[in-house]
Amino acid sequence: MDPNLHSSTSDLSPTKHLSSRTSFRIQNLTLCLTETWQQPDDYLHLNQAIPPEFVYICKPRASGRGGGLVLLYHENLKISSVSVTEPSSFEILTAQPYGCTPTLIVSIYRPPKPSTVFISEFTAFLSDLCSMFPNVILMGDFNIHLDKHTDTFTKDFISVLDSFGLTQYIDFPTHNKGHILDLVCCSGATPYNLKSTELPISDHKTVLFDIYLPLPKCNLKRTISFHNLKNINQVELNRLISNSSSYFPPHSALLTWLITAMTVYPTH
Repeated sequence: MDPNLHSSTSDLSPTKHLSSRTSFRIQNLTLCLTETWQQPDDYLHLNQAIPPEFVYICKPRASGRGGGLVLLYHENLKISSVSVTEPSSFEILTAQPYGCTPTLIVSIYRPPKPSTVFISEFTAFLSDLCSMFPNVILMGDFNIHLDKHTDTFTKDFISVLDSFGLTQYIDFPTHNKGHILDLVCCSGATPYNLKSTELPISDHKTVLFDIYLPLPKCNLKRTISFHNLKNINQVELNRLISNSSSYFPPHSALLTWLITAMTVYPTH
């Protein structure tokens, strides 16, 4: 899920409202929130807003108003933040879920103001993360009009995605003015059941989708027990064979092996 909250500090229950409107199973729900307007070292509003049994990773804007990112997820999931080089033209929050094929979840907020370095910074960013993770789930408010197919900036952005094997899946308006601004871009994994829903506290819609992340194949551990034949007590083994000979057929393989073991590895 990728809602743009505009300001979570103006309403103490946005995420509670969101969680009640989704069709996801609560145990597998992950929310990427953009424009939280969270201030550095201010966790009060987030702590009051999150539903029970949820935890979060947050990235407030370092200075000034606006911006801010939050990854909200159920406490049963194991997710940790990943440190990356911070760009100047957009905000990022990166995290890795454990227990599945190596996957990077990236939440992005790009301010709407023009930037001459966004394409170059975005290219460098993708170059780093795509070389480390086979699965990348990139989502957020890019403030790029993907519905304007002839726009030079839009074409440059799509070209960068293509060069790194990322596919952009949103083909419906995500803003109340009819534009496609909020995107879901993936490589190595394919989202499905993509849809949007109105969010009363924002001019952006909430984008919902499912995605399947397979568990990696692993070799099952086996416990192997063995006896060191050099440590066999010949006298004791003789006694056991004599007492148990009636349980073995005269030419059984087990009896032959025991006698051979006695002969080859005598006790000194």
